[in-house]
Amino acid sequence: PYTNSEMWWLWVNQVAAQVKLTYPDKWVDALAYPWSRSPPRFALESNVAITYTIFGDGDMQQCESWGSPPANCKSVNLYSWAFGGHMMGFRHYPSALRDYLQWGRDMLGARAHFAQCGVADWTIDGPKYYCAQTFQWNADADPSAVMTDFCDASYGSASTEMKAFWDRFEGVW
Repeated sequence: PYTNSEMWWLWVNQVAAQVKLTYPDKWVDALAYPWSRSPPRFALESNVAITYTIFGDGDMQQCESWGSPPANCKSVNLYSWAFGGHMMGFRHYPSALRDYLQWGRDMLGARAHFAQCGVADWTIDGPKYYCAQTFQWNADADPSAVMTDFCDASYGSASTEMKAFWDRFEGVW
């Protein structure tokens, strides 16, 4: 008998096999949420990618297991909650975000990062979104340099003071 997770991935495999017949260069990406996050005991189709939702530290190890047999997933993409001010309080973490995206690229072969952010409050969340967009294109970018660029473009002559403000909040987070 299959687990709930395996029933999901069996269905995803069936969809991917059909997609591959008509569109051999296209991927099928499916969300690995709590009920579907355990790797199946069978190989995934070569055009299946997963987008994994990480809730805690133990999830990172399980996430890494998707690229190994039997699942052999070629792209384990990342999903994160980027909510800030209105949802989860003030959260500013450019260095941690860069490290997370590097880990995804280097350990998982991640080709994508989905950040759920809802209604943005640019006064609080703008720098986070700016950093996320930068790191999605270049996960090796220097967080301090990216924040300096943001502050220069956003605050003009107050850039130095605002950079110190954001650096302090990163340290608190």
